[in-house]
Amino acid sequence: MPMLPLKILFVSLALSCAAALEPSPPATPMKSSRFEKAVPATSGSDAKKSDESPPCPAEFNDSLDTNGIAGKVGKGTDVTPPRAIHSVNPQFSDKARKVVRDQKVKVTEFQSIVSLVVDTTGNPTSLCVKKAAGYGLDAEAGKAVEEYRFEPATKDGKPVAARISVAFSFRIY
Repeated sequence: MPMLPLKILFVSLALSCAAALEPSPPATPMKSSRFEKAVPATSGSDAKKSDESPPCPAEFNDSLDTNGIAGKVGKGTDVTPPRAIHSVNPQFSDKARKVVRDQKVKVTEFQSIVSLVVDTTGNPTSLCVKKAAGYGLDAEAGKAVEEYRFEPATKDGKPVAARISVAFSFRIY
């Protein structure tokens, strides 16, 4: 069987406030650069989800007053959003390549949304998967986000920590 040519197109890379996203299923925490498996592998349609970790909080009740993290940034607030000054594109996972190559799925586009806190120095922390693509793509997205660097969010000209989301679209054609 000839190997299908796989190309990756990152259709969107969007930074947005996590609070602005529509409600979604519970997010999935990412554990540093290791991204250990916390759920045993399963068969069938659940196999896609086998590389995910247990859910982290579905709702983030962030506030500069309560936990020191701006939950709402940008328009309509007095907090300017963080701005990415260094970004990295994630790799397409071997697991996703194999699934597509073996034609086990008909989907040609996968989306992963990673929620994170940008600290006051512009480093990403507290990564979670808000929307899972599965097939190892979320771990690749998380590894890429760990390498991001930001100009931190500001309030009254001073850096503050802020929760944002980064969306990755993986497309095969």
